[in-house]
Amino acid sequence: MAQSRILDYDGEFVTFFYNRHEDNEKVIEKIHVFDFFKRLIVHIPDEQFKMIRYYGLYAKKYKHSSKLFLLMTASKRKFFKQNSHWRARLLLHFGIDPLRCQCGNTMKLLNIFATSKTHLLDKPPPQLYNSA
Repeated sequence: MAQSRILDYDGEFVTFFYNRHEDNEKVIEKIHVFDFFKRLIVHIPDEQFKMIRYYGLYAKKYKHSSKLFLLMTASKRKFFKQNSHWRARLLLHFGIDPLRCQCGNTMKLLNIFATSKTHLLDKPPPQLYNSA
């Protein structure tokens, strides 16, 4: 409950208001402090309980991401498209090209192994990763 909904507190009674969902009517109640806390404690979440999963730009991000992308300038869109691949991101943030060999040649990505039993790519990646 927001503090702005509490209208009065005299040490023994709390006066507050809420909007009833059934008819959207504003209801003002004056109840004893202990009863107020009983009602309030019910809404305190358990420890480690996550109340908000996504907020702001992350809320329904797939629904809004295309609209946000269109609001960007053309140069920013080009930058994000170029850096949307893992190789470009590593190069941008760490200055390391993961496919560049120490001898100076470009390695070819054939597969990605997550564990000794699992491989993520069944076929070679697109030509984009093979070029330097």
